[in-house]
Amino acid sequence: MISPNRVVSIKYEHKPLDSKVKKGVANYFIVYIGIFTVLLLVVSMTTDDFLTAFSAVAATFNNIGPGLGKVGPAFSFADMTDVSKIFFKLLECLQEDFELFLCLYCLHRKHGK
Repeated sequence: MISPNRVVSIKYEHKPLDSKVKKGVANYFIVYIGIFTVLLLVVSMTTDDFLTAFSAVAATFNNIGPGLGKVGPAFSFADMTDVSKIFFKLLECLQEDFELFLCLYCLHRKHGK
């Protein structure tokens, strides 16, 4: 049934999540989207194709392999400008730091309590 006034709590291992965890996850995604958007705008100013800029930033930040357009499987990042390549390297470093901080948080003693 459809219940528009129903309140559902988010649960993990049959326990409701603490509000600090919810805020932490929300902050992580806000920072992630913010960094992605800023670097997408910078890279899109240096290329003439938005699809190429979007997929290049997504492929670099998410470490997922080739992108679309001029950075697709049949092409490479060689045709991108030097400014874009610098930002891609920065993006790779930020992505690794994001993974590191997430792993450190998960391994923290207070996280398991």
